[in-house]
Amino acid sequence: MENAKISIIVPVYNKEKYLKRCLESILNQTYQNLEIILVDDGSTDASPAIAGAFAEKDSRIVYIRQENSGVSAARNTGINAATGEFIGFIDSDDFIEPEMYEKLMAPFVEQEGIDLTVCGYFNKKAFTASEDTRCSGEEALIQMFDLRKTLHFKPYNWNKLFRASIIKEHNILFDTAVPYNEDAKFNFDYFLHIRDAYIINYCGYHYVVNSGSVSRNFNLLLQCREHDLLHYFLANSPSALVSKYIINWSINYYKYYTMSADRATIRYIGKSVKGLKKQYARNDLLSASEKQYILALSSFNSFYYIFRKTKNKFH
Repeated sequence: MENAKISIIVPVYNKEKYLKRCLESILNQTYQNLEIILVDDGSTDASPAIAGAFAEKDSRIVYIRQENSGVSAARNTGINAATGEFIGFIDSDDFIEPEMYEKLMAPFVEQEGIDLTVCGYFNKKAFTASEDTRCSGEEALIQMFDLRKTLHFKPYNWNKLFRASIIKEHNILFDTAVPYNEDAKFNFDYFLHIRDAYIINYCGYHYVVNSGSVSRNFNLLLQCREHDLLHYFLANSPSALVSKYIINWSINYYKYYTMSADRATIRYIGKSVKGLKKQYARNDLLSASEKQYILALSSFNSFYYIFRKTKNKFH
């Protein structure tokens, strides 16, 4: 365990501008027992040449090229090829601090019952915990959907270290049918099967926002359609408490996007909420005010617009 192998999966698609920096930051890790799996998803720029040159210089690098199938399929290819006891993910336009994997690995070595470690990240400014924190799998799920506490359990996969045995035993893969925010379902499925998670008061990951980033190039309707995942989350929620946070998370998303959405998008949102209305109504942890809001939104009439203006966001 002390020197367990970490498989780091890096999906690559036309990232010639950033790939060298990304790979150098991985190779310079203070934790050296690494397997670096580069999955080239049909790049048409110089990325294959860069990846191949790095693979020739360092035997820890495994280079796989496949036809363009999307980032989720590339990550799944990496998972299937991984031989390490732990799995990490890095986007090829990002980079990491030298001690990141040493820091993420330490709680697994020093404590029993840890199945996930999480660190802070840089995105123009540093986002990190004020202190090291241990929490249960259920609490990790709650924090994933709690809009006040989603700093570390936001559905990113790149600031986390996962046990490969859990991923492979439960066949946890990225859903290639989800066009945006594909990390959410993967993290949700993983959190369902963990004992405890450990948050480290340390910033190790540099998230780079660039003009070609998938997270910036999506239209509003596509973003709203990701909420088909709500049916999946609620159907697989391990407790009523987690369900309450999923519901309030979805309501606040709806409120945010309906402020400026076009009519077709609002119809889509209303239809989605209506499909979940019975599940909302059965949740005893929801307040009367929350249930009224759901009824107004799912009924989709002028009452909803009046109601929306008179209610503060849920807590």
